[in-house]
Amino acid sequence: MKYLLPLSFLLVACGSQTLVPELFDREKAVIEIRDMYQAGQIQLDSAMVNFPSLDKVYQESSDQILVIFLEILTQDEEFERVQQSGVFIENGRFILTAGHGFDLEDATLQKVSARLVSGHELLLEVVQQYFDDKVHPSKDWAILQPVVPYLANGLGPASEKSASNDVLIIGFPGGLGHDNTGGVVHVREVERGGVYPLAVICDRLLMNPHILRPVAGAIPIRGMSGAPVINAGGDIIGLFSSVSRTRSIRGWHYIFEMSEVPWKTIDSLMKK
Repeated sequence: MKYLLPLSFLLVACGSQTLVPELFDREKAVIEIRDMYQAGQIQLDSAMVNFPSLDKVYQESSDQILVIFLEILTQDEEFERVQQSGVFIENGRFILTAGHGFDLEDATLQKVSARLVSGHELLLEVVQQYFDDKVHPSKDWAILQPVVPYLANGLGPASEKSASNDVLIIGFPGGLGHDNTGGVVHVREVERGGVYPLAVICDRLLMNPHILRPVAGAIPIRGMSGAPVINAGGDIIGLFSSVSRTRSIRGWHYIFEMSEVPWKTIDSLMKK
């Protein structure tokens, strides 16, 4: 099923002028989701000129981002595949992602796997998970582990010295990324060659550091959950949890909620 929405629903303006890429068929009444992300990628590339440190972070971190696949058996005995994003940590020993995808009431998790930027696939197991939006809304995480050990650089926690309001969310919304030509594709469509994650530039709200305000890129519809939020120093400061709309004196706008990262839990697991 294809989800069709107005172009204005997804794009985040980099300036006062609205971007309408020539790749769109102007006679279409609707724009497909893939085209929206393509427009968002064009916006992001343009905005990166003003964020050189985040551009460097993307170049150095993108190969540590994964697509996570959850295969679920529903109570109606039907199989569903859910996609979200994740990131390597601790030299590839663990993978961080969002926890709410594993919070299944009327279904059973059958299999968890991941696809790397290179196209390599890993079978994963759940080590620990936490999600309780009523008691601890800022905690939405899951720690996964490759069944067969895999060596990766991984990303690490932020220090106070590397704190920054400008951040980057990197992931695969809907399993979509971009190929070597910059075209947006689904990871399952490319058998050879890399598929690289998409990104959104955000800034953190000073009064509520768990809230992010998008600056450039495309607003993710689904599949971005668990994507790392990375600061200008290349460190993980949180995980993408949800997107919502809020209203201010300037009108309606989007905000992202960010989960904290359970570094103490990870440290305990590393000692085992």
